[in-house]
Amino acid sequence: MAHDSFPGREGLPANRLVGSATALNSGATTYSDEFSTVGHRGLIVVLNISAKTGTIGITATVQGYDDASAAWYDLLASASKTATGTTVLEVHPAITVVANAAASAQVPSRCRVKLVDSGTAGGSNHATYTVGATFTP
Repeated sequence: MAHDSFPGREGLPANRLVGSATALNSGATTYSDEFSTVGHRGLIVVLNISAKTGTIGITATVQGYDDASAAWYDLLASASKTATGTTVLEVHPAITVVANAAASAQVPSRCRVKLVDSGTAGGSNHATYTVGATFTP
């Protein structure tokens, strides 16, 4: 995906849209595209729920990939989001831990964002959202 560079820091991607959907249906799980964080220690993920219908309960989880076990693991999960709005998740080794918002860890070279909507399944319950990521040195 295309990205811009920070002024004065050529080569460092400023941000990247890692996933979007017209709707995440309640009871569903979806994943962003996998993205490389090589050369970066941290990551800021922004979930923007712009519209909802019915009952939703969306949890965004930043996941890393372990090459040795060939498995994804959770780095940081948001609290369940039941309304429209913006949620920011940050993973970086030099920050203070904040439950459901910030994790003090270096990001692995491969990451993705997992979205789970545990709202009432069935009917017209769904959310419209975007997920973006900013890589930090």
